Amino acid sequence: MAIWIKPVNFNDFDVFAAYQNLDSFYWTKGRDDIKKGDEVFLYIAKPIQKIMFRTVCIADDVSSKDKDWEKDKPYYKKQDFNDHSEEVLNCVDLKLIQKCDDDRLSFGFLKKENMLHDFTFRYAISNEKHKQFETLFQHIKTIFDEQNEIIQKIENETTELKGIDKLAYVKVRVNQTKFRTQLLAKYQKCCLCGIDEPKLLIASHIKPWSVSQDTEKLDSYNGLLFCPHHDKLFDLGLIGFDEQGKILISPKLEPHNQILLNLHEEMKIHVNEKHQHYLDFHRQNIFQAA
Repeated sequence: MAIWIKPVNFNDFDVFAAYQNLDSFYWTKGRDDIKKGDEVFLYIAKPIQKIMFRTVCIADDVSSKDKDWEKDKPYYKKQDFNDHSEEVLNCVDLKLIQKCDDDRLSFGFLKKENMLHDFTFRYAISNEKHKQFETLFQHIKTIFDEQNEIIQKIENETTELKGIDKLAYVKVRVNQTKFRTQLLAKYQKCCLCGIDEPKLLIASHIKPWSVSQDTEKLDSYNGLLFCPHHDKLFDLGLIGFDEQGKILISPKLEPHNQILLNLHEEMKIHVNEKHQHYLDFHRQNIFQAA
């Protein structure tokens, strides 16, 4: 069994809508020798630039003349699609296994980690002739398997929830886990005191999850990694940070408790312009300045 990466031009084909309504869709083979049973990861090209779908080939001998391809046509965005309706194309049928939205599968991350080896996704395949891609494919499979394990664990913990409620809860938990993973990779230790034991570190939203927009909830710049007591202090508004990242200590925190918590006015965290919108919200709405 081979593993492939195939690029999807979102301007040509709406893969998100297709897999929301279909279990599988036809994909033209071209020069690819995709076989039944092969795994195919779909890379969504610009503007997304991320590997997001894990599929399996359930048929490698289908044709664009098959009636089953009719169900796929609404998701093709090209206006001239029917102009080539007389052309017979060899296709494979790709069944969705899993969707994963993780920044560690983005083109930028893979390039930064030197996993791309100057190739285009169109020719990425795992077999004996392409051993240089082993690290890349192992990384991709690890991310997808990791998410699947998280989902399975959450589902086992929520047997009392059904239908839409369960789907919503699982989505929230997966996103929270993803957010924590991003912050662990970014900071590796408490932003304030340097504790680096992962089990003791908490991914803290600067602008709370409950009032954040969808794009803000998973924005790593809306997060700081803290040890438990600094997370609690920040969450309660007993500490905050100015535009330079210098600590602000609420006057409501008694001096003797500041000493016991090892807080002092020289402490600071590293911030940049992308943090400012969130830090400003925290100062105005959460930090107890008086």
